[in-house]
Amino acid sequence: MYLEITERDVKALEVYLRLLRMPLTYRMERDLPDLKHWLDLTSGRFASRLKRAYPWLTNGEMNICCLQRMGYTVAEMSALLGVKEASVNRTVYRACERLNIGGNKQVFQTFIQGY
Repeated sequence: MYLEITERDVKALEVYLRLLRMPLTYRMERDLPDLKHWLDLTSGRFASRLKRAYPWLTNGEMNICCLQRMGYTVAEMSALLGVKEASVNRTVYRACERLNIGGNKQVFQTFIQGY
């Protein structure tokens, strides 16, 4: 049995590998679709399940959820996105409200890692 690998799969892998390198290069507008595809391939359709269950998540909130699923800390997300940690924390708080899990960073991390 052969596994069919599509061009989109390869693009998603490229984004994943780029996220592992230093210096990090990531632009949400360009890379989020491929990151979501990668997480769908490797994490039980994580991004699709999350978006289907919570369609009201914004792209920014979905981005933070995907980066959290990749294991990034708030400080790492801040550096990656070129924003202050307070901005990431605000997005995490808003995502928690939309996910109906409260505004706690630890609860968010646990929820996303277990989703």
